[in-house]
Amino acid sequence: MELETRFIDILTEINPAFPETAKSGFVGIARGGLITDTLFLSCFLDYEVSDYLLGAGPSSLTVSYDRAGEGRSYGLYKLAHQAGEFYGELLMSESAYRDLQNETLSSAEEFLAHALGGRESIVFLAPMAAHNAIAVQAWQAVAQWDVQLVDGVLQAVRYGAGDHDPEYRQPLAGLKSRITTAAASDQFAGKRIASTEGLEAYYREIGAYDDITPGDGLDNPFTPAQPPPPHPTPDP
Repeated sequence: MELETRFIDILTEINPAFPETAKSGFVGIARGGLITDTLFLSCFLDYEVSDYLLGAGPSSLTVSYDRAGEGRSYGLYKLAHQAGEFYGELLMSESAYRDLQNETLSSAEEFLAHALGGRESIVFLAPMAAHNAIAVQAWQAVAQWDVQLVDGVLQAVRYGAGDHDPEYRQPLAGLKSRITTAAASDQFAGKRIASTEGLEAYYREIGAYDDITPGDGLDNPFTPAQPPPPHPTPDP
């Protein structure tokens, strides 16, 4: 608690632009545990898998797309509003605030459905905990290529790369060869998770199933959540 109090004192002294939001983040770091005031939107897609270029896994896999949006709990929003973080804006009711969050969710879902739905892709995966947090146990997409037929040749077009980038488009066969060749000799050769089924073992190895609130005097092992079920599709 002394460290936590000192953090808050320092934040008060430097007068950050977003005092309550900053305090929430530092308190979470000081105490540990699951932080529910600061929220990051992650979307999940279910893939039908035709092939694993590296390793092995099932014929269907749920993949996370992280940081599709950011937000905060209504409680933190109220504190932030009282502290002047939303200068000139009227305080929203809790229901209006939830509606705004749901709009963000729907927009992210529509974008991913349009960009990725019904398409053939090559996806690089990593444990979500390696890139964000241990709250959800899932595989996360960290790079992706769209497979397109161009002039009779299957091409791999990389998401996020500009058309002047040399990595923007390349023959699919060439990309597959590059991946398997590099994986056999790069710094991670022999260290990758051999199967998608090894995800839980990775989370256990990094302590995600341990007590993540060591300062509370209790032995409370944590259990990461599984990806949620599909979001209900609204009636037309």
